[in-house]
Formats: sequence, C-alpha cells, structure tokens
Amino acid sequence: MISRWNYVSMTIVMGVMLLMFQLTNVMLERWNNYEENNFVKSWEELPRESDAHALAEDKADPARGMVVYIGSGDASAREVMRQWAVYTKQNFMSCETLEDYRNSAEELEQYPEKIVGVHSADIDWEDEAAWKCLEENADGDTSLVFCGLPEAGTVKGSAALRRLLGVVRVRSEETTAEGLRLSEGFLLGGGAEYRTVDPEENERLQDMDLTFPWYTLLEDTEVYLRGVFDDETLEEDDMPPVIWRTQVKDARAYMVNGDYMEEAFGLGLLSAMWAGGKAYEIYPVVNAQNLVAVNYPGMSLENDEAIQKIYDQSLGRLFRDRVWPVLIAAYRQNALGLTCMMTPQFDYADENLPEQEQLLHYMKRLNEERAETGLSGFRVSDTPLERKLLEDGWFMEGTLPDYQFTSFYSTEEQGLEQALEDELLQSVRTVVSRYDGELDIFGYLNENVTRQPLLSDGVRYTYRQDLLTKCVETALGYTSVMVDMGRIAYPDSDDPLNEMNSGLGWNLQNYFKKYENFEGTTLSESDERIRGFLAADYAKRTDGDTITLEVEHPGGSAWFVLRTEGKRVKSVEGGQSTLLEDGAYLIEATEKSVVITLRNQTRR
Repeated sequence: MISRWNYVSMTIVMGVMLLMFQLTNVMLERWNNYEENNFVKSWEELPRESDAHALAEDKADPARGMVVYIGSGDASAREVMRQWAVYTKQNFMSCETLEDYRNSAEELEQYPEKIVGVHSADIDWEDEAAWKCLEENADGDTSLVFCGLPEAGTVKGSAALRRLLGVVRVRSEETTAEGLRLSEGFLLGGGAEYRTVDPEENERLQDMDLTFPWYTLLEDTEVYLRGVFDDETLEEDDMPPVIWRTQVKDARAYMVNGDYMEEAFGLGLLSAMWAGGKAYEIYPVVNAQNLVAVNYPGMSLENDEAIQKIYDQSLGRLFRDRVWPVLIAAYRQNALGLTCMMTPQFDYADENLPEQEQLLHYMKRLNEERAETGLSGFRVSDTPLERKLLEDGWFMEGTLPDYQFTSFYSTEEQGLEQALEDELLQSVRTVVSRYDGELDIFGYLNENVTRQPLLSDGVRYTYRQDLLTKCVETALGYTSVMVDMGRIAYPDSDDPLNEMNSGLGWNLQNYFKKYENFEGTTLSESDERIRGFLAADYAKRTDGDTITLEVEHPGGSAWFVLRTEGKRVKSVEGGQSTLLEDGAYLIEATEKSVVITLRNQTRR
C-alpha cells in the first residue's frame, strides 16, 4: 500500500517531469528559427567565378608540377587530365604527337615533377622509333600514364612494347571476368570486391566493364585493379590485370586496361598515381559530404489512387509517418550532411494545392536536424518551369514570406538561366542535378552560381557508382548522395518505400562510413567550400620529413589530403590533422603558413 507521503512525492516528481517536457518543447519551438534560412549569405561574402584559380597555359610556373597530355585535342582523356591540373593547381601542357613531346623535352626539365598521360588510341605503336621517346625521357621525377592500351594484337606482336607495358605475354586477346577486385591502399575508401555470388544481387549491382584483354605481367609489377573468376585453381596473381604499375627506367608507369581515363574516374586515378611510390604527397580537397533528398516532401493530396493501393493511406500521411523516419534514421547513423530539396507539388495540372501546415511541420523538423531546405524544380505535369516557380512563390509568400532558398534542384538545362532570375530564386547560389558523366565534377554555372552533381543513388547504388565515389573522394574529398522521393510519390516499382527502407541505410553504412572523417555538409555549405577550393592557391616545399604549405585562401579553412608510405603525422603548426585511413590524413589549414612534421611509422 502506498503511503500518503509517497503518493504526494510521486505526484510532485511526475508533475516536474511533465513541466520539464512541456518547457523543453516550448523552448524548442521558440528557438526554432525555421522561418529564415540560416545559410543565406550576401554575394560580397562569397568568391565568384572570376576569383577562381585558372591555368596559365601560356606561361607555366616552374615551381609547380607539370601535367602533360599526348594525343588528340578532342579526346576525353585530355579534358580529364586538364581538369585534374586545375583542381590540383598544376601546370598543363598538351602535345598532339609524340614528336611534339620529344621537342618539349628540354623545356620540361625545369619542372620538379611531371605526370605524362599517353592517349594510346592516337599513337602509332607499330612505329617503335616514334614511341621510344617515352623511355628516353623517363626519369625519377616522371610518372607515365597509359590512358588505355594498344590493341592486344599489337602488344602480342612486339616484344619491345610488351617490355614497356610490363607484359610478359598475352594470355588472351579478350576475356570476360565475373567481377573486379580493387586492392587496398590505392584509392581512399579501401579495397573492394565488385561481384557477388547471389545472382539477383549481382544483377542489381553489377554494371562494370568486365571484358578486356588478359595479360601476364612481370613479377615485380603492382596490380591495383584486376578481373576475378570463381575458379579455385587460379591464383590471384594469375587473374587478368586492369590497372597496374611497372617501371620504365627510373619512372613509375601506370597502365589502364580500359577507358577509365576517359571518364571522371581518371581524376581519382591520377591523384592515386601522383602519390604512388612516394614517401608522401599532399594536394587540396573540398572536404564536403552531402546527402540530398530530392522532391521531398509531398504536401498536396495527389496520385491518391496509386498511393492508397500500395500503402492504404494518403501521400501526406505516408511521407510524414513512414518516409520521414526512414530518412532521418539513415541520416543520423552517418556523417553526411542533409539537404531536402522541397517540392510543394508534383502535379501542377490538378486542382490539389499544397498544405501550409505540412510545410511548417517539415521546416521545423529539418531545422531541428540542422538540415537545409532547398527547392526542387521537378514536376510530373507539363507545367512550364516559369509557371511552377510562380505558383511556388505564391505558396511561400502566404506561408513563409521571409524564407530565401539558397539551393535549387533542376532536371533540365533549358530555361535554367532564366529561371534563376525569378524572384523566388534570387538567393540561390548553387544548383544541383543528377550526375551525367561530366568530367569536371563541379564548377560554376555562371559568375555567381555554382553547380554540383548528385554523384550516386543512395537507394539504387551500383558497383560503378562505388568506384566513382572512391575516385572522387580520393581526388577531391567530396561526394553527394541522392535519395529521390519522387519514386515514392509516383511509384516506379511495386514498393519503393520498402526498397528505400532496405537499401538506403545499408548502402550508407556499407559504402560511405569509410569517409566519415570528412565533414558532413549541406549543399550551401559545400557550395562555400567549393568556391574556396576553386579560388585557393598554395605552394609547398619539403625538407626531409617536414612539409611547409603557403596557402592563399579567400577565408576560413582550406583542406588537403596527405598520402604517406611508412610515415605518420607528428605535428601540424598552423592547422590540424585527422587520420582518414592507414597512410592518409586530412589536413585543415587554419593559417596561411602550415608546417607538417612527419615521423616514421612505429611498428607494433
């Protein structure tokens, strides 16, 4: 039996707890400044396109490294190498022919380091005398990169060419592997096995190019990517190589048995090759990790028949009660920053209008999660973009008149420049879209507005997307993962929510957890870092195990990736370091002069 005193005590405690919870909710509501966008900045505070560091191709700087491309001017590999030179602040030289390269040999001697890319499709490999200049000019300060390889038949018929490529023999001019295996330590994010024994899972994930010539290599060759078979009689060293490193005189020579250097993969491969075989190498990165939910939430009652048939509830209830918890649970378990690209309506041709209460609910919740709210240009009706923005403007004016969008999601290029002049988008400073194979991962859309790609699909992730993620993280310390909520509002499968529920959290944990020491950002935060990255410049000098950086940056911090072999960071003056993985550090430069001291890796 409870005494009167205990009863009174319990009542007081319960009253205090109730009061605390009520006060907490009241204060959260009072302090939740969701009516305004915290990411708005004046244009005077932000670097612009005219501030970006540009290549001085007509007058190179001998203090910097030199990126040399040999081949036709319209090949994609040329643009990849040129863009990498822009991102890393190196010099760039383009040679149409091997003769042009040979004639530039004396000029190239003044540069402390060189990486020379050879577009194999443009070289006459039958003329041994023509390409001998590659061997003649190979020295310890040079890395050779073969962007694709000569035809397997040509390799088979030339002993001198096989020696140059590190090939002992051509085992097969064409083979089809069951998957690919990426070795540890080459790209950031570790090794990977791009195959699975589950047929259904393999069909969903496997989109890699698995057909290529099969070469047997010299024993001292280091292989980074190789084809694999489910054949227990084959040793790993016997399986077909795809990317490997050999030695040409004193130079490191990298062979790419495929078209990876023709696409954005090449940016990460070049960064890994530039650092490979050195005691240490340092280069600038963005340091931004984005999770972007596009076309979210649904705030009007639409597509009701299809939604009721699958989920037995309205679109608004579905997004609020079932989709939101899945998204937030996945977000909270990872280090990526969150941006939701809001669409007030999907169908502007029907009579259903967005609900103000729904908007206010999500704006509060997103602000509590420190997430950004952007605007989506997506729609399922034939409504012109201009009309959509007009209707969205009316809705925002009547609900949150002071809110300014700083990010915009667009699925179309036509009319985009004009749309950015709309009053609703006056504060937009970055535009995001689905990645479509661009070789320059990000840049400027115009003088004031940057563009960012959604590099991967967080729900429908594939092996090719994973390799691209590793390459872009290696080169730029950047990623942007998309979750398309439009698939749930207008289903393209039997149960898209279940697909999201089973895929998003697992993919983020399995594939992106490896980059958690890079910083999670919203789109506007990554926009600011991209602007700083493109505008920044730096000089480095080394003295034994000491690296000194002189950094020019428009404001705030600048970030670098330091790759080491057998070394670890002892101290950083003018900044700080974070271990990314074995042999790789993130260096934050907080001052203009940064001194990094290394020491030998201690054995355990």
